[in-house]
Amino acid sequence: MSRIKELKKKLISEFDMMDLSNAKLFLSMKIVSFRDGNGLCLKQPRYLDKLVGRFSMENCKPTNIPICANFVLSATLSLYHFIRDEISVGIVEVEIISTEENPADMGTKVVPYSKLKHCLNLLEIDDYG
Repeated sequence: MSRIKELKKKLISEFDMMDLSNAKLFLSMKIVSFRDGNGLCLKQPRYLDKLVGRFSMENCKPTNIPICANFVLSATLSLYHFIRDEISVGIVEVEIISTEENPADMGTKVVPYSKLKHCLNLLEIDDYG
């Protein structure tokens, strides 16, 4: 018998209560079990709707967060710690780059042709069209 079943049995024998099976809602969060039984997913649609409304973002376009599908955040491992560890072993290098010398600008926003040409030169791309 599992430890949870034993605990339920002791509590039912001690107190006037009954087992209502798996929880589906807790503190306004929906609880969804994974089909394989190896985890739970907590959803907060009402809270998120209120948050989006609070910042007048109802008409904004949704987007995906670029994190690998198998990446798991936990109390001991967070994205911050993952990146910090990659930096500490030298896999990732962080540099401060001024806006004028940032070639990523050409891929993240509309830039004038002169800025595009400058960004391509920073990346040592000579043949651009």
